[in-house]
Amino acid sequence: MVKSSLKTILTLTVIALLGIGTFSCQKEEDKQKKDNKTNYGDYVDLGLPSGTLWKSKNELNPKDTAYNLYTFDEAVAAFGDKVPTQEQMNELIKQCTCTWDGNGYNVVGPNGNSIYLPGVGIRYCDGTYGAMGKEGLYWSSTKYLGGGYYLYFLANTGVYIHSHNTCNAGSIRLVKKK
Repeated sequence: MVKSSLKTILTLTVIALLGIGTFSCQKEEDKQKKDNKTNYGDYVDLGLPSGTLWKSKNELNPKDTAYNLYTFDEAVAAFGDKVPTQEQMNELIKQCTCTWDGNGYNVVGPNGNSIYLPGVGIRYCDGTYGAMGKEGLYWSSTKYLGGGYYLYFLANTGVYIHSHNTCNAGSIRLVKKK
């Protein structure tokens, strides 16, 4: 009799706990639905004056399975106007705080939201790779004479806009408007 009562109590406790867990998951799901007004999926609102949203992760390049890097032309052909302009990159640098963490830059917007730009490196025109884990080259969609503009950093030196030959390959971080 005692064993039977303990078994019943244990069973009811487990059922109650499972019910609480389900309720908690349901509650979190409801919260996410409610937050959809400010949830932009894979894009982050950094609070930039232009309203530009930055994707939270780099795009993967199936042609470069080693590092997922794109040449300028590959990036523009694949993503068109989702590739940020030089102006959008300048805004990112001027409006955000960029902090090196040993492998890349944490970029915190005026509203406190952030994205992370890993130092994935660069593939040069001759096919060799450089500064993997310490250097970042993120293409813009803006051309410059024989090259293109990109956001650039090397280890703990800051984040800048430069131009380079479009046959070099770098990372791609997409943008969109709110």
